[in-house]
Amino acid sequence: MTHTTETAAQVDPENPWPGLDPFEETATAFFYGRDREVAELLRAVLDAPATVLYGRSGLGKTSLLRAGLFPHLRERHYLPIYVRFDVWSDAAPLTSQLRDSICYAIQEEAPDAMLPARGESLWAYLHRANIEFWSVHNQLLSPVIVLDQFEELFTLGDRVPDLVRAFRNDLGDLVENRIPADLAARINEDGNLANDFDLRSRNYKVLLALREDFLPELEGWCRLIPG
Repeated sequence: MTHTTETAAQVDPENPWPGLDPFEETATAFFYGRDREVAELLRAVLDAPATVLYGRSGLGKTSLLRAGLFPHLRERHYLPIYVRFDVWSDAAPLTSQLRDSICYAIQEEAPDAMLPARGESLWAYLHRANIEFWSVHNQLLSPVIVLDQFEELFTLGDRVPDLVRAFRNDLGDLVENRIPADLAARINEDGNLANDFDLRSRNYKVLLALREDFLPELEGWCRLIPG
């Protein structure tokens, strides 16, 4: 799983191009010529709770995200959380990978914030009545969960269909702002439990990036995730 650790080639005034690697967020000063695409993507993310970025392979979607979009999100007090899943038979559950990426980003950018409890769903965590993410500069941050190269869930997902199926349900809860079934059942049994959550809040956004030739596979998830 990829956190925000930068592994691309070093970019500087004498070497302003990372070669085959994507531009990292630290190289935004050398990321030229895509202002219109960055502005359109930023507008889409700000306007909607969930966004899908798609394009042909090799068009630089990861660079557009990291060197283009992310600095603009930070200027507006959003916390971009970059995720690329490991999809193979020995990998951790996809929801666990997402949870680890979210915890890593929060510890880096909002170190005083509470982290998820063991067994707590991401939906429940992000809807806690008392959850807030304050940066070290005393700015209230809103997470933007960015799932890059999402097509790998389709190209490699046949190896781990149960992991993909379980994650699809969890992603649906996040995108649709839908109370997870197990939590809804617990609230029905104990109405006071609802006081622990802000059930109508939505202090986060979700962005999926994938190759456009896999849009039909993503559309197959629309019955569960209409948004």
